Amino acid sequence: MAKMNQSLSILTGASAGATEAFVVVPFELVKIRLQDKAQSHKYNGMIDCVRKIIKAEGPMTLYQGLESTMWRHILWNSGYFG
Repeated sequence: MAKMNQSLSILTGASAGATEAFVVVPFELVKIRLQDKAQSHKYNGMIDCVRKIIKAEGPMTLYQGLESTMWRHILWNSGYFG
């Protein structure tokens, strides 16, 4: 398109939100595990936490909560940039 319009701004914001969710979710999971007092004693830092999660629960565990995070980021960014 030669010129940015509101529909394109909303679409751009939505796609940015979806991309952001894919990047943020694994970091959020690790952060939550390290902050949780019931689980924090199991880990010796961020890398150790990631290794133990992947070994015990599988790599897809890092993307638990992806759907709800995508909804939040897509809707927020669509409204903000639109």
